[in-house]
Amino acid sequence: MNWKFWQKPSTHEIKSSELSKWGPLLELGVLANGTITARTASGALAAYRQSSAVSVPVRMIAADIAMLEPVIETDGDVDQGRQALALVALLNNPGENWLKDLFFETLSIYQSVTGNAYIWAGGNISRPPLAIGPINPADLSIDHDGNGTIISFSVNMGPYRGIYQAETKNGRTRYIANGFAELTQIRGFSSRTGGIIEGESPLVSVGAEIEQMIRGNTHNNALLSNGGRMSALFSLKGDLSDEQFDAAKAEIFTRYKGETKAGTIAVVAAEDVSIQEMGVTPKDMDYAKMLILARNAVALQYGVPPVLISQEKSTFSNMDTGREMLFDNGVAPSARRLFSGLEAFLFPRFGLDVETSKLTFDQLAVPSLRQRRVKELNERRKANVETVNELRTSINREPIDGGDELYIPATMIPLSLADDPDDDEPVVMPLPDEPDGNDEDEDEDEEDDG
Repeated sequence: MNWKFWQKPSTHEIKSSELSKWGPLLELGVLANGTITARTASGALAAYRQSSAVSVPVRMIAADIAMLEPVIETDGDVDQGRQALALVALLNNPGENWLKDLFFETLSIYQSVTGNAYIWAGGNISRPPLAIGPINPADLSIDHDGNGTIISFSVNMGPYRGIYQAETKNGRTRYIANGFAELTQIRGFSSRTGGIIEGESPLVSVGAEIEQMIRGNTHNNALLSNGGRMSALFSLKGDLSDEQFDAAKAEIFTRYKGETKAGTIAVVAAEDVSIQEMGVTPKDMDYAKMLILARNAVALQYGVPPVLISQEKSTFSNMDTGREMLFDNGVAPSARRLFSGLEAFLFPRFGLDVETSKLTFDQLAVPSLRQRRVKELNERRKANVETVNELRTSINREPIDGGDELYIPATMIPLSLADDPDDDEPVVMPLPDEPDGNDEDEDEDEEDDG
């Protein structure tokens, strides 16, 4: 048998310039069994960069968190109020390289994608920080003793690089570098460590769905780029030994198998090889349905209603409901975790008491909750247990004259005058006097007599 494939020989060495040809799977990381993993921060962030099914719901949550207005509720004295204002000012202006919206958006994306958010604070560690900034979890490594105690964080890249050693004082552990920089970690749950050392990316449990989308997109792009067909049958003619057949099959697989080589045009020079195009079944063409199911799975993992990521079944009505569900199930939990972490990190630096103060956000400034607030105010007004000024105070409005009077419907009567089933005779409510027709006749008679 004499046959030859006209194609550049493959190589086991992958150059950086060829990464795009091999697709995003190399960047994301593939386990020995071929399964994509998001267990590392770099792998999870690669999934975010390469899959819109991940980036769209994550950015939805991050965009809403970036619009939240941080506030501090405090019952402390004037000095506590002054320190609270200073902390809110820092959150609204984190540092030279960070605007408030970008700071919170970045923290939210890191937390949603990797399960961890890391914050740097610069300045004398005994005073309020001069600036704060988010740290990329992929640039960081953790040294621990194996029993759940973190010894240090090492930031290997970026402007915040350094080794942040654990220092425990008065029952509080802080991670300090050179006395002028501090790092804190906000982590979520982990099925591996129970959330003791670091959080786990939510993408771990939907790794199969992400793998389907990435491989499917890579296959389709390669099919368009290479210009060939989806599938074909190679027929090796002649009397081949097992070794010859295995060698030919291995060579064909090397050159034409895989999503990155979909549609590769095979050109051969041999009398004993023929190529036959294979038909495409409906199952082969059902990529769109698979994509929808995978997108929904990832969206639900983040608490994002599928109606917000698909335009097919969206209406003005369910879009409003979907926005409320997005806040309740996606934005609010992520925001509370971030704000709780910032509170634990920054309150001691500003001398704020966690017993009398709380870092939160102004829900009245959330656009997606306007309809809910209007409905709630109407229900509270109809309940007749609050005055107008009490309702206005709950939405940060100034009181008005006459707003301290409680109004009730005119048809309501005291309970003591209501019917008592034990009484033989019902209580009859007195009615106002009404003019009688006979009285009018008597008045006319009197006029005639006059």
